[in-house]
Amino acid sequence: MLRTRTVATVAVFVALVVGSNFALAELPDSKLDGLIVFASTIGFGAGAASAIAILSELIWSQVSPWGASGSALLPFLLSGELFYVVAGVLALRLVRGTRGGLAERGALFGGILVLSTLAWDLWTNLGTALLYYGGAINLTGLLVVEFNPPALLFDMVHEGTNLLLGLLVAPLVSDLIVKRTARPYPITLGVKG
Repeated sequence: MLRTRTVATVAVFVALVVGSNFALAELPDSKLDGLIVFASTIGFGAGAASAIAILSELIWSQVSPWGASGSALLPFLLSGELFYVVAGVLALRLVRGTRGGLAERGALFGGILVLSTLAWDLWTNLGTALLYYGGAINLTGLLVVEFNPPALLFDMVHEGTNLLLGLLVAPLVSDLIVKRTARPYPITLGVKG
């Protein structure tokens, strides 16, 4: 059973994801959800971060200013958000016991975040191709969905934004969450090796 503090934390971070999505709605594919779920995994663990990812995507996919995603695409969107949880777990394992500073962790976090964003984009575009181009794995449909100029632009902005957020913001946000929760951090903060 979830503790009250965990439920409250999940609710606050879900509101932060959805609210920031609305605040950034005018910018194409620039959202903070990947960063927030990634940093939440580092700060609160995979369970709480998974709840944040699932609940925020369930809400956002229905209230987005561009319209509801539809129930057929929802499994791809929900599972895609969990890529950021996996990325956070991977980041923790890779930095466990190291003494890297912010720059080293930024490079690592940026690389992991951009790869998980690329995976999210490919996965959700595969879902779109399956839904709109025949219901079976259709290479032509996937190529049309993934490699048309607007999709490429959106994907590059999405991945570029998350690369920058991972490089510059993820280590700071992760440190802040860890310090606020008094959760043991597996690396030495701010000490260069």
